[in-house]
Amino acid sequence: MPADRFCTRLSAAAEVQIMNAPALAKKAKARVILVKLLSSAGTGFFYTRSRPRLSPKLSMMKYDPKVRQHVLFNEAKIK
Repeated sequence: MPADRFCTRLSAAAEVQIMNAPALAKKAKARVILVKLLSSAGTGFFYTRSRPRLSPKLSMMKYDPKVRQHVLFNEAKIK
């Protein structure tokens, strides 16, 4: 079989059209994001929670089973 049967070349005009084609639009960012609530007791215990992207950072009192008390949990990045 001839090799050029599978390898087709574009005309110069077609190559220029492809090079000048507009880039695809980027996806929009999600409205809701997942955040990690890390214990301020320093035990490393955490909860995950979702919150709206535009709202302020979360901070709430929740139960930490490692110290067996309610402590303040602050938002941290999920790695």
